[in-house]
Amino acid sequence: MNNQIKRYIVKFLTKEINSQELLELTTWLEKSDKNKNAFFKLKEIWGNLNYNSVIKNAQTHLEWEKITLKLHDKKPLSSKVIHINSAGKKKITERFGLLKRIAVILIITVGLNIGWNTFSEQKPTITYTSFNVPFGSKSFIELPDGSTVALNSGSHLRFPSHFEKENRIVYLSGEGFFKVTHKTQKPFTVSTKEMNIHVLGTEFNVMAYDDVNHTETTLNKGSIKITSPDSDVKATGIELKPNQKATKNHRTGKINIINTDSKLDSYWVENKFHFKSIPFSELIKRLERWYNVEIIVKSEYLKKTVYSGKFNNEESIWEILDAIQLTTPITYTHKLRKIYIHHKTQ
Repeated sequence: MNNQIKRYIVKFLTKEINSQELLELTTWLEKSDKNKNAFFKLKEIWGNLNYNSVIKNAQTHLEWEKITLKLHDKKPLSSKVIHINSAGKKKITERFGLLKRIAVILIITVGLNIGWNTFSEQKPTITYTSFNVPFGSKSFIELPDGSTVALNSGSHLRFPSHFEKENRIVYLSGEGFFKVTHKTQKPFTVSTKEMNIHVLGTEFNVMAYDDVNHTETTLNKGSIKITSPDSDVKATGIELKPNQKATKNHRTGKINIINTDSKLDSYWVENKFHFKSIPFSELIKRLERWYNVEIIVKSEYLKKTVYSGKFNNEESIWEILDAIQLTTPITYTHKLRKIYIHHKTQ
């Protein structure tokens, strides 16, 4: 990757690239899969950091060269990430996944504040990090205890710089797949708006988006306990076994337990989507988050239907919609980043 291409990538990400430069960048991308992979890795880092408006002031050659070197470095990267505390001072705390470790190289080199917000709690020794995943992306995080979380698009996770002696608590809005490190004397809790999930060491998926009318927890391995004080189970809780799903209806407060194939709810971690009889309206919300588009359904009939199907995240939104057309009576049009879906009648 030469310096000219690096400049074109920066211009593309800041939306300042002209038609001739875009043509040269496209030509370079089409030369090899290696070029495409390098470009999309950098683009993903960019999307997760989300500071497009200020990167153009950096020395692009040095910054992009360092990122490129790190992308091809087989040695483990330093597990550090920058936090900005309430006093506005930078603090280095421990351990994130590979993607965020790579991103730190760019943060340090450019020397800019980004969308990582930390703030002090009543106990001055603990700071909390708020981590947001933009639409059209997903991220992997390693927590202070070694537990890992895969976060789906449009998700928000809040967690401490280190866990206290008695417990490990994180706060989720959105969807996450957790692999929790086993610590018998230190239970792990995922707290969402509608329910809490208590574990010792296990693997499970939580879906708790604010714009969806229910919250789901699906257990893959181990055991978990669900509590929700304003629900029909109250604080006594319900214990789940592997391949069981707990769904709370936000309107009624009722929690329903069903047997299921737990893999169906965590396929998104592997860039695979497998739906079984989900409301069409929920499918649309998921597509909006995954592809960062706005989809407007112009039919009350479609909003009430259910959908089943399988996709790969490598497919474009247009390929997904074409596949849906094969089994569902829809037509679609689009203008800019808005997609309009209509009921297809005979």
